[in-house]
Amino acid sequence: MTLLRAFIEKHPFIFACVPIDQRPDFPYFTDPAVRHFRCTIALGRNYLSMYFSQSVAHAETPTIEKVLACLGDDLSGQPYDESFEQWCQRNGFNPDSRKAEADYKRKKTEIWHLRPDWFQSLIMEFLKDAR
Repeated sequence: MTLLRAFIEKHPFIFACVPIDQRPDFPYFTDPAVRHFRCTIALGRNYLSMYFSQSVAHAETPTIEKVLACLGDDLSGQPYDESFEQWCQRNGFNPDSRKAEADYKRKKTEIWHLRPDWFQSLIMEFLKDAR
C-alpha cells in the first residue's frame, strides 16, 4: 500500500469528479488535447471544490489519488515567495511565455486563496509523513 493510499484510507473522504467543457478559472486554456473536470473532496462538513485538467492520454476520470497527488505537488513544490523566473527554471518553462506566466499566477492564486486551512493541514500532514 502506498503512503497516499494509506492516507486516504485514514481519512473518510467523499470524492466526486465530473467532466466540464471549459475551466472558468482558466478560459484561454482551450487545448483539445486536455480534458477538464470539477472535483470536490469532502471530509465531514468541510469540502474543497476545484478544477482539474489532464491530457486526453489519461482516458479515465481522475481519482482521489491523482487529484491529491497533484495538490500535494502544488503545495510542496510552490514556495510562497518563489518568483516567476524561479518557478520557470524549476518547472522547465520559458520565462518569456505569457502562457507560463498566466499558469504561474493561477497557481499562486490557488495556493494562497483556494485551499482552505483544514485541507492544507491535511496535505501538509501527508507530506510530512511521506518524508
